Amino acid sequence: MPFTAHWIFGLAFSAALIPPASAAAHRDLACTIAAGGCDAVIGSGSGVIWIRESDPPPAPLTDYAGKTLCIRNGTYSGIWLEHVIAAEAAPLTITNCGGQVVSKPPAGQPANPIAIGKYSRYIRLSGTGSIAHTYGLVAWSIHPEQHMIDIAGGASDVALEYLEIRGNDSGGVAAQLTGGVGISYKTYPNCTTGEFTAANWALHGVDIEHVYVHDTLREGMYIGPSHYGSVPANGYTPGWACPGGVILAEAPVRGLAIIRDNRVENIGNDAIQLSAAIDGFAVENNVVRNYGLNVDSSHSAGIQIGTGSIGIANANWIENAQPRQTQGIKHGGNGDTWYTNNIIVGATDGIMLLRNSDVNVGLDLPVVHVYHNTVVGSSSIGMSYWCNYNKVIRAANNLIASGQGVPHAAGGEQGSSCFDQALLTPYNGFFGSVGAAQFVAPAELDFRLLPNSPAVGAGFDLTGSVATDFFGATRTAPFDFGAIGFADLIFASGFD
Repeated sequence: MPFTAHWIFGLAFSAALIPPASAAAHRDLACTIAAGGCDAVIGSGSGVIWIRESDPPPAPLTDYAGKTLCIRNGTYSGIWLEHVIAAEAAPLTITNCGGQVVSKPPAGQPANPIAIGKYSRYIRLSGTGSIAHTYGLVAWSIHPEQHMIDIAGGASDVALEYLEIRGNDSGGVAAQLTGGVGISYKTYPNCTTGEFTAANWALHGVDIEHVYVHDTLREGMYIGPSHYGSVPANGYTPGWACPGGVILAEAPVRGLAIIRDNRVENIGNDAIQLSAAIDGFAVENNVVRNYGLNVDSSHSAGIQIGTGSIGIANANWIENAQPRQTQGIKHGGNGDTWYTNNIIVGATDGIMLLRNSDVNVGLDLPVVHVYHNTVVGSSSIGMSYWCNYNKVIRAANNLIASGQGVPHAAGGEQGSSCFDQALLTPYNGFFGSVGAAQFVAPAELDFRLLPNSPAVGAGFDLTGSVATDFFGATRTAPFDFGAIGFADLIFASGFD
């Protein structure tokens, strides 16, 4: 994790969330063409930047492969790209120069601040062109339902880093949120042409790192289509509905989908939603705060993993000041998915595990792994589940404090047999109150364990599967419940 141990202990949590700019990543780019700098410069500092499908690359470029395209600092009304294609081994880098670039469509002109479409591919959108600005590119929407960054129309292989994606400052009040989705990265099937279905297309190269998303009316990140699959079950209807009752299968996300080291806060719906990541995902080291502000229980997860997805969600901080019908983590993906070292504070349901339809269990490996998570202050249920089809959840070394402690069966055919019983009761800590868990300073959000905590040394040896804790410290015997190993109390892992 890119923070020191002091980022949480003894501090107001929100005061230390923004990581510093990486000295290795950031540099001061002048808006001039120079070797090792900008290969071309676009924009005048205002107005619209629009590279259309029929436009040649900006002069003096003849192609995009391996080039750096710089946007002159200023405030723009839109940055829109069509059919911008580089090369897989040599992507195009689009970055800021001369300072910060803000794209903010003005009042009365609703539009996406940044849109990438029409088959664009192999692009790295990077806000690293100014050392003074952690986020050198800003996408700001003040208009209802206008996504801040919209990647659609067959666009693929677009990496995002060091961007601020925002609505108006809301103070966490739903009525004051603006925009639509922060990052909308998906293409639905085309009912007219039949393009972009599971049979003929896939979304590749999802890589979102060091991005700050805040004050969005809808999802913070909406990655991949949310109705992947082909078999309807339990109220779930897969596919994209076209006129005449035609249903087209939605395309998957291929390759490893990476969502890492991001900050997402004050979000109307789900903070991070990822679906159809059939080859794997890594959702790691993200800070999520104040999500589900619209109080829609179907769209109010801190991290929602949707149908078809398989991967790992590790060392994420997920916090809500009030429950708002929320789920800290909501699993609807495939088996052999891992939830490890996450800290979840203040959700209605801390962890919700749904293994309830053919689409998310029919072709998967059998086990969902839930290890070494800390769930604190859930107003209803610490861990809930719904299991069918003789699929298994393996939960061990979790620490659940307050809420309904023991796992709660929300429905399904299996009841508690859904869990690996050899691990469930002896190797999870279910506490009826926060105080019973014996944290160092829970009021200050310090969830390290005191020496006398019943969670210390009570765990099962999972080092072959979960070798480190929330801070990346190596786990050693005796093993503890929860996301933070007891050794971190004395910074034995080297944090200082």
